[in-house]
Formats: sequence, C-alpha cells, structure tokens
Amino acid sequence: MKQLPLPPFFDRSRAPEVFRVPYMEAQAADWARAHGIKHTSQEDCTSPVVIPGVIDFTQQGNDAFARFAAAGMHVVKSTDPIETWPEVNL
Repeated sequence: MKQLPLPPFFDRSRAPEVFRVPYMEAQAADWARAHGIKHTSQEDCTSPVVIPGVIDFTQQGNDAFARFAAAGMHVVKSTDPIETWPEVNL
C-alpha cells in the first residue's frame, strides 16, 4: 500500500490537542483533493444515543447515513481497507 505524505500543516508537537479551525479545514480539504480522497464516513464508528425505554436514535442515525450516501458521500466500514474506498487513488 502506498503511504500518503503528511499534510504540510501537520504539526507533530500539537498531535495530542483536539481543535478545529476553519483555515485547517480548508487546508485539509485541499490536501484530500490533491490525493484523490473524497469525504468518506465510517458508519460503524458511530454510536446512536439509546436510553432503554426512553429514546433510541438508531433509526435516525441509519437514515442520516442514507442521506449522506444519497448526497454523494462515501459510506464505508472501518474494516474496509482504505485502498478499497471509492475514488481513493493510492
């Protein structure tokens, strides 16, 4: 499997931090496009909110993934090798 290069904005010293800023999202999107990676969601890496006897969002979650797929997002499983994801050019 071909190893992708680290994005130019990656800063190893900040890896333990969790943050989201618009300029990084744009850089990440540019990097993904340059490497042929389209937005992909792993459906088996999410958990619906379930409170037995009160609420169960399982169906709403499934419906959301169906809408994502209908909108063009690739929906995969965490067990699918990345090289098998649609439109990934490794």
